[in-house]
Amino acid sequence: MFQLQAHDTLYRAQTSGLTMRRLGIDWLLALSLVRPVLAQAPSSTVGGLPDFGGIWNSATATPLQRPTNLKDKAFFTKAEAAEWERVAARQHAGNGTSGSGVGTYNKEYFEFGSRVVKTLRTSIVTDPADGRIPALTPAATAARSRRSWHKA
Repeated sequence: MFQLQAHDTLYRAQTSGLTMRRLGIDWLLALSLVRPVLAQAPSSTVGGLPDFGGIWNSATATPLQRPTNLKDKAFFTKAEAAEWERVAARQHAGNGTSGSGVGTYNKEYFEFGSRVVKTLRTSIVTDPADGRIPALTPAATAARSRRSWHKA
């Protein structure tokens, strides 16, 4: 009986040492992955504004700009949001192409969202308050017309 207890104690000491060693290695690995993330400073543009460049996922049922039939409605009710999501799901169902001709893609290459944003907004655009993308200023229109790629 004494030999069995001694063997059991020795086994526990050996395995606890391995467990502690493994735990220490796991912690070092975790810290080595966290530190670079914490060291990153948020990037900004030359003017000091936040840099929003990169890849964005806009897979949502919420439209970019507010539809005209929702002119002054900034938020859906829960029931309206559920109906909007049902309509969006019906529109994006199927396997067909998004159009005909050169440059069209099968729907599998698009990310369609099935849910509206959590705030239940009726558009992704929040400023101006009407939820619509504003018209170009005269200066922007002039710059656009000067670009060679825009000319027919």
